[in-house]
Amino acid sequence: MRLREGVISLDWIDDDKGLARLVSSFDSEIGVDTEFVRTNTFYAKIGLVQVCSNSRVSLIDPQKVKNWGPFIDALVSEELTKIMHASQEDLEIFRDMFGIVPKNIFDCQLANAFLDGDFSISYSGLVSKRTGVTLEKSETRSDWLGRPLTVNQEKYAAEDVFYLLDVFSSLQEDLRISNKLGWFVEEMAQRETPDEFSPENYYLRLKGTSNLTDRNLSYLQTACQWREELARKLDLPRVRVASDSDLLELSRGELLGFEEIAAVIRSRVAHNSIKVLQSMLEGYKLRTPKERPASPLVPGDRKFLKKIQTFAHEKARTMSMAPELLGRKRDLEQCIRSFDENGHLSEIFLGWRKEIVGNEFARMLSDHFEHAA
Repeated sequence: MRLREGVISLDWIDDDKGLARLVSSFDSEIGVDTEFVRTNTFYAKIGLVQVCSNSRVSLIDPQKVKNWGPFIDALVSEELTKIMHASQEDLEIFRDMFGIVPKNIFDCQLANAFLDGDFSISYSGLVSKRTGVTLEKSETRSDWLGRPLTVNQEKYAAEDVFYLLDVFSSLQEDLRISNKLGWFVEEMAQRETPDEFSPENYYLRLKGTSNLTDRNLSYLQTACQWREELARKLDLPRVRVASDSDLLELSRGELLGFEEIAAVIRSRVAHNSIKVLQSMLEGYKLRTPKERPASPLVPGDRKFLKKIQTFAHEKARTMSMAPELLGRKRDLEQCIRSFDENGHLSEIFLGWRKEIVGNEFARMLSDHFEHAA
């Protein structure tokens, strides 16, 4: 396949023997990406897995390959570095496909965040910055489940992994020179496991729930669990079963008979499961959720939040790091709550961040709560 910067050696892997041969040829690092469709389903529908190894791009066809064993072994290998960009969705796909958690991931987007102020740089932006190559993104919304793929689709898919190894080498060297490689490795190890809420804890994701009574919150927890389990079973987006606002409305009600529930949960796909929800809600009437959503910070703590966030962002600027690494609002809120309740920093500020901002946070928090007492 001819690209603007030269020729990419491109192989199609469409049988088990081909995949086994490919994996056996891997060096110490490979670039990995996936193309998928996720518009009308709960789970992403994988259309393609791309791998770059030894300057060759391989397009693995999930519609043809049956025995993924060798590739799974490669994904979980601690010795083989898997280079990705914005890896969260790819890791979720591999978890859903194979039931595994890939190891030894190098996420180029995260690595870049340790080196400049852009926390969410795009792949094309990073390739341009690190290699000078300008990529086209015309196939971003492409149908990756159809066959055969077009020449433009193949070109797009190949480019999505071809430059990963060069970008990796450049980023790794800069991390080493700036003495940030250890920080990145620690952060990456914490992020390798995809963020997944169990069905019974999904209610904690909804906003505007901190003022619910224990009874109403238990209804919300149950309704969210019901929706999550049904959406997974039917492989449909959550909103196709019930919207968040539907579940919140249901949780605030007192009449929970079939007709009352059906008046709120009106989707056709959910109708046959309303009796299941009714039965679950009956069972949760007297239960208290083990965990309540965090309450909003009081005015004094909100004012203090701005103070420590300003400190964190200024520290990040002086160290040429993305401010989100040191001072995301939700992380700082959690830190304030943790110190207020337990007298110590939240876990995120006890790792590599401790010497950079954590020790100063502890001093500032101690002074803040001492004066607030």
